[in-house]
Amino acid sequence: MNHLFYEDGGHGWLRIPKLKADKLGLPFTPFSYSDSKWVYLEEACDMRMFIHRDGHFPHPMSDENYTDYLDYAKQFLSRIQRRYSHSSFIRDLESYHCSHYSAEALAEYWRNWRLR
Repeated sequence: MNHLFYEDGGHGWLRIPKLKADKLGLPFTPFSYSDSKWVYLEEACDMRMFIHRDGHFPHPMSDENYTDYLDYAKQFLSRIQRRYSHSSFIRDLESYHCSHYSAEALAEYWRNWRLR
């Protein structure tokens, strides 16, 4: 597994291979970042979508099972190497944009996501 979890004083990101992120084609938020090889998924929404879509969390995502998801996410992260720095280099990277979605489609997706 090529995953690492980076965190600083305010946020965390799960690093996954860029090719894998492109292949999944998920509408990640602008708070996930990328360089030429990696995508750094923000921990609140994008990591959750990745864990679900990549088959790590086998239940449908819903408010009813959010506590189960949090327990699972803690177990998932406990198996991944973590790196902490006071100010992360990730904040200086470009936002990751999957080529499957236009800016308008992403905005509409996230408007609807917040309504759930």
